[in-house]
Amino acid sequence: MTDRQIYFDFSKTSPFTSTNDLTLQENEWSVVESLDNILTNEPGTLVYKKRNDGARLQQFLFDPIDSVTGYNILEEVENAISLFEPRAKNVEVIVTPLVDENTFRIDISCKIDESDRVLVLSNTLEKLR
Repeated sequence: MTDRQIYFDFSKTSPFTSTNDLTLQENEWSVVESLDNILTNEPGTLVYKKRNDGARLQQFLFDPIDSVTGYNILEEVENAISLFEPRAKNVEVIVTPLVDENTFRIDISCKIDESDRVLVLSNTLEKLR
């Protein structure tokens, strides 16, 4: 059984069909969207979700930009992915502190159950000054 998600722009399935079905995401795009939601949302902020999926990254916004904080972010992201995105396999998370830019870059690579392709997602966690 394939998990499916609805695009939230409520676009139609195809401009060439007469049905009013909503467009569905499957496989890779669904996992990429889920991983992006985990990185960009705190638990409980997505009201349309029944579970509190998201990494608790806001707790690191006032910590120093160093390898220790980077490691703590890495552990939080890995734990959130293992809890909330079981379709992602062979997950590798790399957190790079970018001191001059006042950010952490978070790179995630993984495979999906049904595919041999490696998905790569990058995001940044910007520190507050």
